[in-house]
This record gives sequence, structure tokens and C-alpha cells, in this order.
Amino acid sequence: MNEQQFWDLIQPTVGAERIETQMELLYNALNEQSTGDLVDFHNIFLEQMDRAYTWDLWAAAYTIHGGCSDDGFMDFRAWLITRGKDVFEKAVAEPDSLVALSKEKLLDSLDWEEFNYLAAEVYEERTEKDIEDDERNRDIDFREDPAGMEWEEDDLNALKDRNPQLFELFRSEWEA
Repeated sequence: MNEQQFWDLIQPTVGAERIETQMELLYNALNEQSTGDLVDFHNIFLEQMDRAYTWDLWAAAYTIHGGCSDDGFMDFRAWLITRGKDVFEKAVAEPDSLVALSKEKLLDSLDWEEFNYLAAEVYEERTEKDIEDDERNRDIDFREDPAGMEWEEDDLNALKDRNPQLFELFRSEWEA
């Protein structure tokens, strides 16, 4: 599986109304893949997670949710991948572009922990082995810290400056 096939597998599930429905569609799509493709999907997923590991995206998640922990940001990035290639690429380049999504979808963005492990789950069910032990895994050099300029959690102006449209959309959350 290559990166385009990765995104092609996700795209048909993007329109699902509920998280559970999309997860089921993704699970079924992954279950149809070869074991090698599951490993490739897992590797590409991890690479995309690392690409999205930026201070600007973390500021977007923080703005949307009124805070965002390390684990929450991991789930946010998984959610971002489930939105499909176009939304993902735009958000990595310009996080404020997320304002184009519905407020409801944005507020659901911390509820995607399961997607972090979905390919591994399908792989383990099939092989009774851990996907991390598969020899086809690539050695991915993950960033230790998010890319870009760090910001301070208590600096609302920094959040507003980075993502003004998102800040405006969620202003009521910050003024409460």
C-alpha cells in the first residue's frame, strides 16, 4: 500500500455521521487488506501522525476544546486523518482552515483514540501477533517535540493570532 492508497481507503468513510459508523467502515476496509497492506497502512498512519505533530495544530485543538493534553492531541491528529487527505493537508498547512468543518465535527475531534490502534487490532486478530513486531515495519524517526513555534497555554492572544477564525468560532468557550 502506498500513501495514495492509504487515503483512498479512508475517503469513502469520511461522510459517516457517527464515529462508530466510520470506525466500523474503516475496520471492514482494513479487514479486506493483506497483512502486508495492514503494516503499510500502520506505517503511513504513523508518518501522517508525525507530520501533524505541530504547535500550530496543537493550538487549533487547544482552541477548539478549551485545552488539549498530549493524549488528547494524539487523538485529535487521528481524527484529522479520518477527515481525509484534503482536510488533513489543508489543516497541516493552515490549521485555521478547520473552521470550514461543522462545529459539531470539531467538538468530536478528541473522541478518536480507537483509530490510533485500528490497523494493529485487525492485524492482531488475523495473525495473533503484535504489528510492531512485523519485520515490514519501517523505522520511523518521530519528532520528540512538535514542529514550529511553541506557545504558552495561558496566552489567549497567541491562540487568537495563530488561528483567528477558530478562536472566533469558539470565543464563547473562552469567555465563559
